[in-house]
Formats: sequence, structure tokens, C-alpha cells
Amino acid sequence: MISIRKNVVRSIVPLLIFALLPLYMLASLVTRSTTAQNVPVSAVPMVGRLEVHGGKHIRVDGNDAESGFTILDGQTLETSDCTSATVHLLPVMLGGAANEIGTVEVATNTKAVINYSAGKVNLNLVKGCGRVQIARETEATIALPDGTVTPATLAATPDRKRAEICFPLEERRDFRPNCVAPIVWGAIGSAAAVVTTVALVSPCSRGQDTSPDTPAGQCI
Repeated sequence: MISIRKNVVRSIVPLLIFALLPLYMLASLVTRSTTAQNVPVSAVPMVGRLEVHGGKHIRVDGNDAESGFTILDGQTLETSDCTSATVHLLPVMLGGAANEIGTVEVATNTKAVINYSAGKVNLNLVKGCGRVQIARETEATIALPDGTVTPATLAATPDRKRAEICFPLEERRDFRPNCVAPIVWGAIGSAAAVVTTVALVSPCSRGQDTSPDTPAGQCI
């Protein structure tokens, strides 16, 4: 009788283990997800996503880059007279929604180097204007060629701070350019010139001579 009970127990134990294993794994995943969501923003690594304004592309490390391009730490961004750019800093983490940590913006006709890591962002401005909006837990600065460093301390939103500066300081650039292609203005100008020319040419006149003997011909 005892032997039979032992055999029954030995048979039931493996079944219980297999039955409880999925519950254990689920609890483990929930715990990991909760832990990931509770990680402070300053400890979360980031990745940059490019958004181009006013045109199709800007220059990144000397190459054309369009919206959606990944911007890495240490890359150089350069815009033209009619383009600007925003780098969206997104968290790299498992679980939870990928809420944006902040943005780095470069205005038109601007050249800058972007550096970022967990909890820290810096924009090295070579020329033009730059702007940073970042989560309050993250350290952010804009550095100028003359050694001046401007930290993000101004309130942008309840949960973000910002900094904005130009080099040289008196420079002004557009962060959202609205340029019209020169060819459009050229076409309009040409059409206007033609209309003006036609309007200025007097109608053909042969004077007061209405004699039928006057031969037909070109106006003089």
C-alpha cells in the first residue's frame, strides 16, 4: 500500500511542476516589465530619429539624410538656407511605451555636432542656431565655439526644460522655414514681363490715310 502511494506521489509531482511553470514564467515577465518601466529617465539609453523641415533632406556627416534617418552620437548635422531639422531622442528599452525623452533642433543654415548618452545631451554649435527641449531629469547643454556653454534651465512644459542660442549671438535663423522654390518666382516674373511688354506696345496704326490705293502690308 505504501509503495502504491509513493508511486502516485512521484507521478503527480512532475505534473504539478509542468502546470505551475507557465505561471512562474508569466510572473517573471511581469516583474521584469514593471522594473523596466520604473527605470529613471536619466538612466535610459537613447537613439535619435531625424525629421527634416522645409525640404527633403539635410547633410549628416557630409551625406544626404531624409526624415526617419537614425542620428547617432557624434554625428554632424548641416542645414541649408531653406531646411531645418529636429532630432527626436527616443528611449532604448524593453517593455512600456517609447515616450520621447526630448528633441534637439537645428535651424536653417546651421552646422552642429550632436552628442548624447543616457542622462546627458549636448549640442556643439559650429554656426547658426540650436534649440534643445528635454526631460527635466536629463542634463542638456548647447556649447559654442568660443567656449560658452548654455544649460537647459528654462521651463518649456511642466515636464521639460529648454535652451536656445545662436552663434554668433546676433544671428537669427528659422526653425520652421517656409521657402518657395525660385523657379516658381521666375515663371511668375517671366509671365509678368511678357504681359507688361504686350501692354506697352501700341496697336498697329497707318495714320490718317484711308485711301483704298494704299497697299496692304506690315505696320510701320
